[in-house]
Amino acid sequence: MGLNPPKDYGFSGAFCEWRGVFCDDKGENVVRLEASGLGLSGVIPDTTVGKLIKLETLDLSNNRITGLPSDFWSLGSLKKLNLSHNQITGSLSSNMGNFGRLQSLDLSFNNFSGSIPEAISSLSSLQVLNLSHNGLESVIPMGIAQCRSLVSVDLSENSLNGSLPNGFGAALSQLKFLSLSGNEIVGRASDFTGMKSISYLHISGNQFKGSVVEVFEGPLEVIDLSRNQFQGHIAQVNFSSTFKWSNLLYLDLSENQLSGEFFTDLSHAQSLKHLNLAYNRFTKQQFFQVDMLTNLEYLNLSGTNLIGQIPSNISSLVSLRMLDLSKNHLSNHIPPILGKNLKVLDLSSNNLTGDIPLMLIGELHGMESFNFSYNNLSFCASQFSRETLQAAFIGSVNSCPIAANPDFFKRKSSKA
Repeated sequence: MGLNPPKDYGFSGAFCEWRGVFCDDKGENVVRLEASGLGLSGVIPDTTVGKLIKLETLDLSNNRITGLPSDFWSLGSLKKLNLSHNQITGSLSSNMGNFGRLQSLDLSFNNFSGSIPEAISSLSSLQVLNLSHNGLESVIPMGIAQCRSLVSVDLSENSLNGSLPNGFGAALSQLKFLSLSGNEIVGRASDFTGMKSISYLHISGNQFKGSVVEVFEGPLEVIDLSRNQFQGHIAQVNFSSTFKWSNLLYLDLSENQLSGEFFTDLSHAQSLKHLNLAYNRFTKQQFFQVDMLTNLEYLNLSGTNLIGQIPSNISSLVSLRMLDLSKNHLSNHIPPILGKNLKVLDLSSNNLTGDIPLMLIGELHGMESFNFSYNNLSFCASQFSRETLQAAFIGSVNSCPIAANPDFFKRKSSKA
């Protein structure tokens, strides 16, 4: 069964005049074919695309293509190939080594299976590689470390396992973007040593171990090491000679085995927008200087052994959209945590006491979710539904004045 184009596309006239078809100056050879999002479905037939021997750019993304022709991998002139967001099945051909001029390869969001061919080592000009969201298995081949022009690699959300190739980080010294998240890769922080240009590192949901300190070097802006087995005292990152806190925008170290205290230099990360340190093994400690992080939009310190009280200057974080301080040992009163941008607030499972501030109560109706359960708090319950009370205020005391508590009048009238 061949490729089925949409009926209303209007394939007529000279081939070089079709929409998305670009030919050379002589009008003899197709050099660029762009057919993204046209509703193409089925298998690409043999002797079609595979015969465009001068083709340099091919974009068939966002269609419903299910298979590739046998002559597809002979397109030796290709520089950019984008087949992302289709339904292509089967394995990656070892003939991909024929794409010696390829600079960008995007096969993400398909159903490719099997292993990444060792022949990928022949793609010496490759700068961008995206094989994410497929069903690829086995280990990452040694050949990928020979693609020394790579600046962006995304292998996330596959079933890749085993260790990274020896010298992986040092070999890819030009790499700026690396995502290996959602696999089963086993490794250590030292695997990334030598990536002097890396600014985006996302390796969550794997089995990396070792000291987290080794990761913090170079011009990193985004760091996601969550859901691994990293250990160590993260305060030691302060001694890094190459890492610049001022570059950091996003930091997620949640669900590891980190111990000790938080970073004492966190207050220097004044560009930070996202901070998640939840569910580690930190020692009991009080809040750091959170008011210095004026650009913070997301703060999750759930299950981090926080003690003492919530600092009142947390209200200075006017950009904050998500605040989770649940499952700690926080005590005393809740300060006026205000901010028109705050959409998610979780203070559950602490030792907080006293009244929930009225100004904060007034902000709750504009939030997407909030939770004050399992504390020793008081509040006026009359303005909340039964469902909300049962979900977000478990263990809290209703302190409404009589005139504001309709339940009081219901009880009085039932006795009359």
